[in-house]
Amino acid sequence: MELSFVIAALRRNGWLVLVFALLGFFAAASLEPPRTQFQSNGLLLLSPSGFDNGVAYANQPDRFVRSQIGVLEAEGLAERVAEAVNERSNLEETAASVRRNTEITQELDSDIVVITTTTGRPERSQLIAQSYLDLYIANALETVQESSQPELDRLADDIDLVQSQLDDLNVQIQAAMAEYLPKASDETPRPIPDIAAIDPDAATRFDNLRSELKSLTLSRLALETEVASSFNSIVVQNATLPEKPIGNSTGLLTAALVFVASTLGLIIALVWTRFSKRVLDELQAAEILGMPIVGEVDHSRSLRRSPLVAFDNLPSSLIPIIDQLSVRAEAMGSVNEPLTVAIVGTQRVAGTSTLATAMAGRFSAAEFEVVLVDMDASDPYLSEAFNGTQGEGLAAVFTPNPERAFSQTGRVGVTLLGRGQKAISIRRDLVSTVLEVAKTRAHIVIVDAGSVLDAAATVELCDLVDAVVLAVPLRRQEIRPLGHVARQFEPITKKVLPVVTHPLSKRAAVSPSAQGAQTRPAPPAVESVPTVPPSAPPSEQQLPAGRAKPVAASANGSGSQHRSGGATREPGPLSQSHPVGKAGTKGKSDRSKGQPSRSGKGTSSAKKS
Repeated sequence: MELSFVIAALRRNGWLVLVFALLGFFAAASLEPPRTQFQSNGLLLLSPSGFDNGVAYANQPDRFVRSQIGVLEAEGLAERVAEAVNERSNLEETAASVRRNTEITQELDSDIVVITTTTGRPERSQLIAQSYLDLYIANALETVQESSQPELDRLADDIDLVQSQLDDLNVQIQAAMAEYLPKASDETPRPIPDIAAIDPDAATRFDNLRSELKSLTLSRLALETEVASSFNSIVVQNATLPEKPIGNSTGLLTAALVFVASTLGLIIALVWTRFSKRVLDELQAAEILGMPIVGEVDHSRSLRRSPLVAFDNLPSSLIPIIDQLSVRAEAMGSVNEPLTVAIVGTQRVAGTSTLATAMAGRFSAAEFEVVLVDMDASDPYLSEAFNGTQGEGLAAVFTPNPERAFSQTGRVGVTLLGRGQKAISIRRDLVSTVLEVAKTRAHIVIVDAGSVLDAAATVELCDLVDAVVLAVPLRRQEIRPLGHVARQFEPITKKVLPVVTHPLSKRAAVSPSAQGAQTRPAPPAVESVPTVPPSAPPSEQQLPAGRAKPVAASANGSGSQHRSGGATREPGPLSQSHPVGKAGTKGKSDRSKGQPSRSGKGTSSAKKS
């Protein structure tokens, strides 16, 4: 799993980690605090005896200790400890409770083993720990004795056999000596001869059996003594009686629960992100579109209050990306023709109206004449914001007097071609007419077309304009619709400028105060467009293509020029904060002929996340 994916998943669903961490904290807080515990400790010194079935531990001293720890932890010993505790008290211990409350550890670099028993009563802790000590020593000693028992049994059998032979021999000797023994009738005692003189073989056998019996008896005694002295494991310290309870802080438990819950939240966040239908980040969006993302339009509180602020007081954080979009869009147009830009979104409520007003404001500040065209049928925000729903709007474009389609925005150099009172449906074959009429009024035509997949006319518009700004609301963008948009733009990818937006879920209401807060008075219109019979097709109407009509000088001789529906300004240089690029000899030639020319703006790097 790539680190970039994890970071993007945390940015998208990091709230899950926080929620689970809080749940873990509250779970730890709701648990009953641990009861008071008493701890008893006992110490054992474990050393191998001389009767361990021939196993040598000279080169591995810890091997014996580790093996005996296994014996101490065995369930069999725990059962015997539980039985011993129950016999000596009124407790009802089991092997499970004994093992659960007892911990057996080895002290570092030593043969000392610590038996620690922790329970809620000090006497209970001491009794269990002491039972472990006693039973282990008894079992170990019994084990050693069992290891020497076969030899002891053999010696006992040999002793019994020799003793039996001696008994039989004594009977034989007594029978042989019977006639030589003194009798009661004898007046004078007779000397008793030696058995060797009477039965030399019996005397020899008797001596041999006595010697053998003595040797076997000494061997058994030596073996028993050796067994007792070779057992080296001892109790170093009996189990202590705890006087004070041990600490019962819940901090460790709380930290553990919070960590486990946070880890679970992270796993769920990653899995949710992995199988989510929404686009994860800019990299994935660019991969689906097959085009690099130009930049990101950051959040702005002022634009949330009123998107119309983008006209005159565009937030400083958005100036670089809007300037970059404006410059790159202008570079895609023809030098001798008005620039046409379509602002479309990958879905509805993608921030196209805000982008359109922002770009119009930047072009207007650069002394361009701008026409805003509202072709967003699902959300005609521009028409509502600039009273474009009061006039004839787009319906007048296809009449002999198309100038009636335009209305003033209150911003110098910006004219609106809105929806009008009688909204009409723009078919694909009518899109070119709308663009041609709009180009007669300005140097820049910016069309807010809403979602690119809402109408076929929007797709046709994207094919006809010079540049397309594609608004991608990344946090709400689903993968499948974005793939449809990418396939739709495959023939025109070179003129598409994708940009990440963060629109509101609901459009902010347009209030008169918000609408007029930035409004500047517009000069009156003094020019009319020639009347053309309605029957004439658009191609035969006398609408200038890419060339503006010359305007008459005002009566006061000040040299200011006006056009129908708004002020007409010759494109001039931007201020130092908004530099203009290629406004050179060609622009001057255009102005001398009375047609609009366009100048490029300096490029500012767009902020990308």
